[in-house]
Amino acid sequence: MAGRKKIIKLFPFNFSEFLLAKDVSDFAEKIKQPAFFETNFKRKFLIPDRKQLEIYWNEYVLYGGYPKIVIESEYEEKEEYLKELYQSFLKKDVLDSGIKEEIAFYKLIKILASQTGQLVNNQKLARTIGVSGETVSKYLYVLQKSFIIQMVSTFSGNMRKELVKMPKVFFLDNGYRNALLNSFSPWGDRLDKGKLLENSVFIELIKNSIEDVRFWRTQDKQEIDFIVNEKYAFEVKLNKNSFKATKYKTFKKKYPDVELNLITHSDFSKSGDSIPFLDDPNI
Repeated sequence: MAGRKKIIKLFPFNFSEFLLAKDVSDFAEKIKQPAFFETNFKRKFLIPDRKQLEIYWNEYVLYGGYPKIVIESEYEEKEEYLKELYQSFLKKDVLDSGIKEEIAFYKLIKILASQTGQLVNNQKLARTIGVSGETVSKYLYVLQKSFIIQMVSTFSGNMRKELVKMPKVFFLDNGYRNALLNSFSPWGDRLDKGKLLENSVFIELIKNSIEDVRFWRTQDKQEIDFIVNEKYAFEVKLNKNSFKATKYKTFKKKYPDVELNLITHSDFSKSGDSIPFLDDPNI
């Protein structure tokens, strides 16, 4: 048995695990995966339980899923734990990785937090923080190996116009991301709701063992947020009214076998829907 080992990835809690830790197992069971692919099942429960679920959702999207933070009842303590967590991580990993430009590293991770869900341009980041593109690549590698961020590549399908070079960046915990920005304002007061919602959807996908998650984007900036296992496409919007189906004709024409779905936080065309849910897959 010498030399044998099995690596197990332990991510922070997803939303259903968060609910279990909060001792609301009935809600946890209703919304757990693979609910993303069981549209009617998920919506049926989210509509009547919306108000109660939203209280938990607002806490989860602000403070994330690290177990110690989840079970802590005082919000001020949650914030202190999160700040301590990211500061201790940075000090340890900066030391272990032999990073010499500590200030540049700190600047980079905060920039990434502010640009969650956006394209990562190594050269532009290098100019901003005053290091080489190679150094930025090293920093990004350290952050990924430390399970702080994950880079998402493009879904190509051999279309010449699609961008294939720049990935997007997502954080594996919203609480950690918010701590980096020292931003714990309530959901209703936030200007970054779209980024938090998109990052939350990514978290749900990754934490439920879905490894093939990509995005689609063309040079003329047509875009779909997530392509999963080359079978499902997900567009994330704060509310349904901002979704225009005509924008996705090119994608549907090029990839007719990829099922296009809408995930939204608020559907103002119906009474009650609020909290991410899947809309009609036949958009």
